[in-house]
Amino acid sequence: MDDRRDGWVPAAAGPGGAAPPAPGISRRTLLAVGAAALAVPSVAEAARTGAGVAAPPGAAMTAVSDSGAAAVIAKAESAAGMRLDGSPWMAPSGFGWSALFVSWLLREHGLPAIASPLELFERYRLAGRTQAGPEPGSLVFYSTGGAAHIHHVGIVSSMRGGAAQTVEGDVPGELPSELTFVRRFSEPWSERVVFATPDYRTGG
Repeated sequence: MDDRRDGWVPAAAGPGGAAPPAPGISRRTLLAVGAAALAVPSVAEAARTGAGVAAPPGAAMTAVSDSGAAAVIAKAESAAGMRLDGSPWMAPSGFGWSALFVSWLLREHGLPAIASPLELFERYRLAGRTQAGPEPGSLVFYSTGGAAHIHHVGIVSSMRGGAAQTVEGDVPGELPSELTFVRRFSEPWSERVVFATPDYRTGG
């Protein structure tokens, strides 16, 4: 099935222009566990522990052009390192909270608390705000294969050297949710991503 029917337009290549890896296996999984990932496909879900690839020295950072987006990004950055327990985006123990974190960041722009990354994606897909490429303030949605399998979301904080820098809640994925935290990544940890940009000016 063509995933684009569902508004899913995955990135065609990584930051360096290379073709993405085989479906269902993220770049960081291959780096972290090598051939073992081929024998255990579920390991791809644990790829959030991979270290980001640093931006090239002197790489330019794309400025945020919208003040509303800049304020949301600043809140995301200031939350880096915070855990679920005691956070303002509380969720039940054992419950994934990446979408609740993003909902909390965008609460002043009319977004209600949404617990499901897939439901959050559908909201922006129906509004016609999904896109293949990122910009500061975009949401980055991760999938194991197409729009129906979206399972995680973060926010793009900046662009450096053509790579999206992100801030994401509920990582690393192999820990219990109450022990996961908000973390900065120097690029998305999987090639299976699609982006959506809220309308910060109108709250859409």
